[in-house]
Amino acid sequence: MIFPALAFVQAKMDLWQLAGQLPQKLSNALTRGPAAIPLWAAFVWCLFLLYRKQGIKFLCLLTGLNDPYLIQSVVKKTDAAIQILLASLAVLPFFGLLNGTAGKELLRLGVLVPVFLLVHILIQASNLIFSSWYLSKRQVEVPAAFRVVVLSVLYFALGLLLLDLALGVNMLPVLATSTVLTAVLGLSLQDTLRNIFAGLTLTLEKSFKPGDWVNMQVDPNHTAIAQVVEIGWRSTKLRTRDNNVKIIPNASLIQNEVINYDSPTSTQGFVIEVPVSCKVEPKSVCEALENAAGSVAGVLKEPPAASWAREIRVDQIVYRLRFWLDGIQKQEETTSKVIQACWQQLETLQPDSEPEKK
Repeated sequence: MIFPALAFVQAKMDLWQLAGQLPQKLSNALTRGPAAIPLWAAFVWCLFLLYRKQGIKFLCLLTGLNDPYLIQSVVKKTDAAIQILLASLAVLPFFGLLNGTAGKELLRLGVLVPVFLLVHILIQASNLIFSSWYLSKRQVEVPAAFRVVVLSVLYFALGLLLLDLALGVNMLPVLATSTVLTAVLGLSLQDTLRNIFAGLTLTLEKSFKPGDWVNMQVDPNHTAIAQVVEIGWRSTKLRTRDNNVKIIPNASLIQNEVINYDSPTSTQGFVIEVPVSCKVEPKSVCEALENAAGSVAGVLKEPPAASWAREIRVDQIVYRLRFWLDGIQKQEETTSKVIQACWQQLETLQPDSEPEKK
């Protein structure tokens, strides 16, 4: 009975001694030794992990992005990658405690994950800010195919860089092969690529948008008036006045002259020429033409119609009449009504014919 009691007392004393030494050992572990830095680094990354959403919102506000919907979208888009990134950064310092070549190789491979995740987060956040915020504020639509191509190129370059830095893989053969392949594809798809970049230029410059009426040059001798239906990544669809759909390559729209009848406003002025006998007083003719144009439905009151004498001939004076319409959709029909009204007004001004001589 004595020996078990002594053993119990000795164990109890050892526990008390261990408990007394525990704060000192813990303090030494946190301030000295090879594990001190990894422990503190893991603690800091864990704090960042807990307050990651608040940190993202703070960074967005710091860069001037004060749109709550955009900040929420950025947090939702990048939250999973940020969690994995912070967790990997908390574990990564402990790889350096491993001895030998295996520890160094494991540490070098472990660096790949945080670097890839960090660049991935930056790419996704930039894409979201550029496409969903900046372009939407400017009312610009970039073709989805173009964004996919740009993102694919960025990720491909990132993969090659990580393989070169972390694994020491020689990328020159891969780059040479990809360069040759790119050259072959570029030559075979040069017309398609030209149209894609032309469509991107049209979208960014906002030369016209769906719904606008444009006058475009089909060939050196012909033009056509049509309404823009859709601006695609390769071609643009136009609807003519006869309700026919024209599909025009974007490169043709960039190279040829295009008149936008809806920019900056849809108010358009149209001019017709009217020859009138020299025997009629010019002032009366101008007033009659202006009144005729103002009486036609569809012709704008402001700015008012205006008429002036342009040319004098042997027995006629040529007058010009300018009137204004809201849009070009009914230009032909309204012009016809204006001409009819002008004829009716001028009929009252025509001089009586001379009496026949006996």
